[in-house]
Amino acid sequence: MNHALAVYKGLLRQIIAQHPHLLPHAYEKRLSNSDPLLRSQLLAKQMLETFCADIDYQYFIIDGLDECEVGERKEILKFFVKLAETCELQKPGKLRVLFSSQDQAEIRKILNDSKTRPSIFSLNPDHNKDDITYFVKNWVGKIREKHDINEVQQEYIECTIVSKARGKL
Repeated sequence: MNHALAVYKGLLRQIIAQHPHLLPHAYEKRLSNSDPLLRSQLLAKQMLETFCADIDYQYFIIDGLDECEVGERKEILKFFVKLAETCELQKPGKLRVLFSSQDQAEIRKILNDSKTRPSIFSLNPDHNKDDITYFVKNWVGKIREKHDINEVQQEYIECTIVSKARGKL
């Protein structure tokens, strides 16, 4: 599967949904390139560049880069880093991109080499342990009501799930 093309097309769909005035341009661009199904990464990238130039402010969230092949991961990162750098020169804050991923050396390197000096932060189990505990307690309480589980069973389920979420089982 071509993850890079899927990322570009997904963002294009979302941009057009939010900015329908861009639909005629997208339609014409696809037809003039004999690519009505948008199978070309180059065309998809060109359209993203055009749309980002046309729209005052854009915020992209790209999740799961670590699930892509290394080559595609690098291509996606480099494209969006370059696009963000270009937009930053046009108008500071014009484009912001959030990448969510497992920590990978090549991802960190590409981001660190960016001219825009992105913020990089890591999350560990301690950052969200209270959220997980609250979520589990809430749902196990609902399960207890529905399935007539006693308090000891409820506590066991809660402890087991929270421990697994923290990587302790």
